[in-house]
Amino acid sequence: GETLPAAGAEGGVLYLTDNEQLLPAAALQVDGSALPVAAPAIDPLAAGPLLGAALAAGTPRAAPLAADDIRALGLEQALAACPASHAIAVPLLNRQHQRVGAMLLLCRSDTDAARLSFVEALSGSVAVSLESKELIKAQKLLFAAFIQLIASAIDAKSPYTGGHCAR
Repeated sequence: GETLPAAGAEGGVLYLTDNEQLLPAAALQVDGSALPVAAPAIDPLAAGPLLGAALAAGTPRAAPLAADDIRALGLEQALAACPASHAIAVPLLNRQHQRVGAMLLLCRSDTDAARLSFVEALSGSVAVSLESKELIKAQKLLFAAFIQLIASAIDAKSPYTGGHCAR
């Protein structure tokens, strides 16, 4: 939400990595309204010139939006709703430098080095937030599995309370 105005963007799309694909998780305009994005999933190798270059380099890239970018990312409807001619493509890498997602920030004009630098710093905190969210989810699953294991062990051990924990 706050990333768009802070980066001077008109809109943006957040992609999350799932089985080596990029899935659009959120697409918003600067006013908070939804942006229509047509691509259900994107292969990073066919992400278009701008996002493809950013993903390959592991660093943000800014450029005018080319027809190939718009087609590959399914942005035709989004650009009809959001006045943008340039974009900043930002790979989101966790602390192990593994891709956890990507951001595409849609802008009205070209991006200077200072804004690109700011977006790069901001992307680090976004990636850490995504990583933390995944770690918390994994901890909850582990905790639930541990409780099931203990309950099963109690049920198996006691003939008097057998099946009590399962019920």
